[in-house]
Amino acid sequence: MFREFNKDIAELIEPGVTFETLTRAGIKYGLSPDALGQEESWIKARLERHRNPAGPVEQERKGGIWHLIQEQRLKDGSTVSIFSDITDRKKAENALAASEEQFRSVFNHAPTAISLKDLDGRNRLINKTYERFFSLSAENVLGRTLAEIYTPEVNARHEANDRKVVESRNITVEDIEVTRQDLPVRHLRIAKFPVFDQFGEVSGVGTFATDISAEKAAEERLIQSQKMEAVGQLTGGIAHEFNNLLQVVAGNIELLAGNIPPDEKNSRNIQAILRNVTRGADLTNRLLSFSRRQPLAPRALAIDKILTDMQDLLRQTLGETINVRTETAADVWTGEADPLQLENALLNLALNARDAMPDGGTITLSAVNVRLDAATVLEHEEASPGDYVMLGVSDNGSGMTDEEISHAFEPFFTTKDIGKGTGLGLSMVYGFAQQSGGFAEIESVVGEGTIMRLYLPRTTEAQDEEAVDEDRPLAPSPGPNGGTILLVEDDGDVRASLAAQLTQMGYRVIEAEDGAEAMLAITEGPRFELLFTDVVMPGNMSGLDLARRILPLQPDLKVLFTTGYSEDVVADAGHLQDGIILLRKPFNKDQLADMIAQILN
Repeated sequence: MFREFNKDIAELIEPGVTFETLTRAGIKYGLSPDALGQEESWIKARLERHRNPAGPVEQERKGGIWHLIQEQRLKDGSTVSIFSDITDRKKAENALAASEEQFRSVFNHAPTAISLKDLDGRNRLINKTYERFFSLSAENVLGRTLAEIYTPEVNARHEANDRKVVESRNITVEDIEVTRQDLPVRHLRIAKFPVFDQFGEVSGVGTFATDISAEKAAEERLIQSQKMEAVGQLTGGIAHEFNNLLQVVAGNIELLAGNIPPDEKNSRNIQAILRNVTRGADLTNRLLSFSRRQPLAPRALAIDKILTDMQDLLRQTLGETINVRTETAADVWTGEADPLQLENALLNLALNARDAMPDGGTITLSAVNVRLDAATVLEHEEASPGDYVMLGVSDNGSGMTDEEISHAFEPFFTTKDIGKGTGLGLSMVYGFAQQSGGFAEIESVVGEGTIMRLYLPRTTEAQDEEAVDEDRPLAPSPGPNGGTILLVEDDGDVRASLAAQLTQMGYRVIEAEDGAEAMLAITEGPRFELLFTDVVMPGNMSGLDLARRILPLQPDLKVLFTTGYSEDVVADAGHLQDGIILLRKPFNKDQLADMIAQILN
């Protein structure tokens, strides 16, 4: 029975009403929402607590109202109940709890590893990212110093940086490479900062460790790309100059051959010189390929047919200990590339694969369709999003180390013994892939094998058929030599050699060192049958510019271009006349004679 009651519940109860009646009335009017569905058990528990108070109880009422119930049993057996409204306090507590939960969520899900150490160097706080980055659990870190966790070298570095932060009260930042191979990160950016107490004194050191592995990988790819670009420019220039030197050697040795008694010894020596000129020309072609300055004639290709044909060729070339097989995806796309250069690239890759398997093994030629999106091409500085046909040449040989892979595409880099390779095979493949609008990559495991991947752009054009005989240039008619040729070449030795050869062929030759001299010869000299000009010349007038200026003056003039570079420098010359002809240096006297005869006849 209630002896006294609070006026706030006067509308619900009267003196003499039992506590159980009051409790049931509260449930009836919805004042105790936590009792819904379990009314009887809830009432039983509430009556027991009322008879034997065990301490303050917080209870939620209707409308989000919270009461603090404090009860005390008196000596006469009655119970005093005090109800306090704690709604504002509970809202503040809930807001604080929500804020703390939000902080914990942000703290633990931050992409940066976060830790806090006190001035004794003991870890007081770490987040989940810290545990993941360093494969450590919180129970093995909290309360311990780094000396108890890491190696002496790592601990010494961190202690020195922590002291620097505490003493300077400034932030320190350093990038480190992670040496443990079992961790999920390779490079970290460590930022340490002072933590201050309420009095403005340093109370600890905080650390942010950010994973910059992707950033470092992109930086390394950019550096590698820039290095390859610089080497490409260098090798392209060297190849051009070297072709001029070879042209002088080839031209003069053929001139000398006509004045030397044709005995066996002299003939053998001359042929040895010419063979090495040819070898030098092949070397410069590979350099031009790497520097993306080789002449290409890209067209739509049936990749599966290319690989089938290559399989037959490689079986004959690589020997009986090498098994060659092909794996092409169904409905592989049509790729775009120069067919001859593609076959040459695949042959180079196959030869490398063979050399990696001295005791024999299996080479697999494969082709699959690949679609690269913007995110994927971030891994390849030279790639663009789009559709590619990926050709693979894989082996089960000795494999390559990461260090070897990083240099594999560089000219003259080779892991073969001295005299067993020029080191230009892979660089040629690299240059060919980029010049074709694709790229190349290497994946290898030491002791397990290597796969070389060549990405060629997809094309929707119809596949080209082999050229029919009628479309091929006819052999030049021998015809009588004669006529006047304007020879324009800036290299004096090359010009002298070519002039001598042309004179021996029966042509009259007027020489010019550059475009300006050539224009003077055209306006003041005889009528010419042929303009034979180098493409790249010093000054403001290239061979292309010269031809454009001369043709209006002599519309029937034939033009023959020559260069130590490639056709890409005359790519815009198509509108000059149909059938622009380019003779690449170095060439021999017979090639020159046939080309001129073909043009003039």
